[in-house]
Amino acid sequence: IAKFSWPGRITHTGVENLQLESAFNESRPKDEDHRWMAIVVNNAVDGWVRRVNFKHFAGSAVSLLEGAQRFTVEDCIATEPVSEIGGQRRYVFSTTGQQNLFQRLYSEHGYHDFSVGYCAAGPNAFVQCQAEQSLSYSGSVNSWASGVLFDVVRLDGQTLKFANIGQDEQW
Repeated sequence: IAKFSWPGRITHTGVENLQLESAFNESRPKDEDHRWMAIVVNNAVDGWVRRVNFKHFAGSAVSLLEGAQRFTVEDCIATEPVSEIGGQRRYVFSTTGQQNLFQRLYSEHGYHDFSVGYCAAGPNAFVQCQAEQSLSYSGSVNSWASGVLFDVVRLDGQTLKFANIGQDEQW
């Protein structure tokens, strides 16, 4: 047994009750010269993102990175993304962190609306989430991820996928 410490790690912090909108060039429907990510969390524990509406982001509404642990993302809405389709775009609610809960989320026109990234340690859960007009699957993206739960998740026209796509290209 060894004592673990993480100096500088932020704790007990949240973002709530906001409308975040990325300004883009309306004459270019697939404009990418604007804000890609709305909220990105890393090196933080025991936090939340709650009741936030997102519009026009090219990448993610909420992205919890490897150093994000025990976060709750709930009651958020992401609509009208502006970007090309695919290639790290429109990963609307995503995590590569661990022990994170995503609940009661809504997404439109996402590529991977609800995703767990490369070798995420888990467990991570998506509960009561809904995606309309999804452009690709939700689930583990680019590799296996440990301890992923999808419970009461509705994907309009798409599916959940749990595969190591980097290893098995015949998916």
